[in-house]
Amino acid sequence: QAEDGIRDSVASRGLGDVYKRQISSGPEVLNEMINKTNGKRTIPQIFFDNEHIGGYVEIRELEKNDKLLESLK
Repeated sequence: QAEDGIRDSVASRGLGDVYKRQISSGPEVLNEMINKTNGKRTIPQIFFDNEHIGGYVEIRELEKNDKLLESLK
């Protein structure tokens, strides 16, 4: 799954823990995610220190271009 790849990528770089929130746990969780991501509804959506980084595609693009660590500073 996409989220497993992201979790592994973060862990291998020593960037900290990955927390998972189930948007299916209630409409308030889904609405919170949509608000924090400026309307994005795809999952996973990645946050670092409560800052929205992007979804799977954006994370992989940052990683591919060696900019993931830079974007997390």
